[in-house]
Amino acid sequence: MDTRELEQFFQTEWLSTVKECQEKIKDREDKRTVRSFRNYDDIVEHLINDLHEPLSEVVLRDLSMIRPRLIELRDFSDDFGRELGPRLDPSPFWGLMGLMVIAAAQMQEQGATHRVVQMLKKLSRDVEILRGYCSNDEPRSNKLKEAIFEIFVISTKLFADVAELLRDDDHFMRCNLAGQDVWKPLKNMIKVATRDIEESLKAMERTVTLSSNKAWLYSLMSPSPRTWKDDATLPCVMLPPARNAKFFNRDEVINRIEKHFNQPSCQAFRSLTLYGMAGVGKTHVAMKYAQTLSAAQKVSAVLWVEGETEMKVKQSFTDIARRLQLPNYVPHSHDDNRLLVLTWLQQTNASWLIVYDNVDSFEVLHSHWPNSAAKGHALITTRNTTLAYEPAETGIEVSAWDKETGSHFLLHLLSGHISADMLANEAKSALELSERLSGHALALARMGGVIHRRCWTIQELVEVYDRQPEFKHGIGPVWQISFENLNTYSSSLLSIFALCSADKIPQGLLEPEMPESLPKGLEWFADRENGYHQQGVDCLKRSLNIRVQEENGDEMEVSWAEHNLGEAYVTMGELDTAHYWFKRAAETWKRWAMTEPRGDKPEASPFQQMSMATCLLYMGNIQEARRALEPPLGDYLKTATENWTNAA
Repeated sequence: MDTRELEQFFQTEWLSTVKECQEKIKDREDKRTVRSFRNYDDIVEHLINDLHEPLSEVVLRDLSMIRPRLIELRDFSDDFGRELGPRLDPSPFWGLMGLMVIAAAQMQEQGATHRVVQMLKKLSRDVEILRGYCSNDEPRSNKLKEAIFEIFVISTKLFADVAELLRDDDHFMRCNLAGQDVWKPLKNMIKVATRDIEESLKAMERTVTLSSNKAWLYSLMSPSPRTWKDDATLPCVMLPPARNAKFFNRDEVINRIEKHFNQPSCQAFRSLTLYGMAGVGKTHVAMKYAQTLSAAQKVSAVLWVEGETEMKVKQSFTDIARRLQLPNYVPHSHDDNRLLVLTWLQQTNASWLIVYDNVDSFEVLHSHWPNSAAKGHALITTRNTTLAYEPAETGIEVSAWDKETGSHFLLHLLSGHISADMLANEAKSALELSERLSGHALALARMGGVIHRRCWTIQELVEVYDRQPEFKHGIGPVWQISFENLNTYSSSLLSIFALCSADKIPQGLLEPEMPESLPKGLEWFADRENGYHQQGVDCLKRSLNIRVQEENGDEMEVSWAEHNLGEAYVTMGELDTAHYWFKRAAETWKRWAMTEPRGDKPEASPFQQMSMATCLLYMGNIQEARRALEPPLGDYLKTATENWTNAA
């Protein structure tokens, strides 16, 4: 069959598949839903980032796990529309997927969303294998096109079948009354689709020729690899320039990392994420752990990946291939070197640790993540809490220090530069500075550098800090004071560095304090879009999910996380949604107050009740706002006087 005939066949079969799937969707609103999701961006924007109805914590957590797995499906959909013919529209694939996920999220039966998410994760792994063949088959062979088409059709039909089942209320009622397994039909659907997809992959595997690159790919994907010789140069230790000479107070985190990696498991490949706000010391912890392993000769290879951007990840893998001296290493061929390194990680019997440092998103990481059959450990450092459970197994939060620990850290940093007598007299000033900087490790380290360069006392630095009134509540002065204390050449050089690699520069440094003073040609810079609210809500939802998942978590902390979401929605003007989150926060607080031991726990937070009353007032519910306000008013007026204005 030539190319034109094959494209005509694909078009005819696809139209037939779409018609068959559409006939399974009976409800008019569901049909409208299918039409509303046309691509990956629609799914992410309207289903994951912008949910229009309140859902349980379990469902929210399950939905948050979908996004990383959608990346492979997005690329798969692009291949379908681009490679198989100009008249193939992949939008029904996304529409039926969207309906399926919505139907699962709305189900009363527990576990529906989780089952759908697991199904999508399995499908994305199969697609990843198929797309591995695609990357080494240029131009696409007809066999490969047929495999892409077949798996795409199987997946689309599966989405339609699952959505139809989830909308069948009679089925669930009958099964519940009869005491039968309501999920048996779903299990059978997934089993049949999985079998058909695996048969397509096996057929594709048999057609792959054993050229050098394809042989690497085959060994990477095969559960029983072919003959392979480990020619890597070991031991190999790749770490950034040493910054741990003053490592301080993170032994507990190191112990938790060791406990995770050392605990018995049926999996050879183990992974862990260190997450937390920027500058708290995640990279230092990872470096210290890696150095400890290397010094004790517990691993043969310590590999470091710069994870800020996809290009840096690619360059890091090329550097790893060079340092390991892997056969067939090509200096500037990132794709070939990625495949070499991933193959080595899976096939070698040597012990290894790979660190992905400062990763912002799974999109940057997904094509450079070791296969599950690998035999080593992976450690991620990130500000993105979602990476704590995808792709990693779990995560550990690295928090800022309290003011006491922060002050000890500052004195520890200065111990080699200031006399012992002076340090003893500076303890109070160190505590004051640590409190101003919220125990932030990087900020304290920067201030220690200024003290050393200028030969100041800590008290003198506190006085300089306090002369920055516009930065009274935050660590902004850290960067300002540090920059002002550089000489002209250093500051100019830093500016050039920032221009070349600006992804680590705080945004606030690039925002003008006085927009009217901008030179001609840069006036546009002052025209900011008010687009940060939704990003803030997304971060708050991720934070709430982390709180909910914590073992032995504190429901009071969960209540405040829910309350913060309410505050965010008030800021956005979405008062109904804000009201929902305030009510939920109050219910969670009440559950916390009822737990043993009761002690003197208040049954409601006056501050939260004030926020609820304010929201009701904005909504025009004046009487309801009055009823919500009266109980906490007395307690609220017992707090600091600066709070009284809000009460008034």
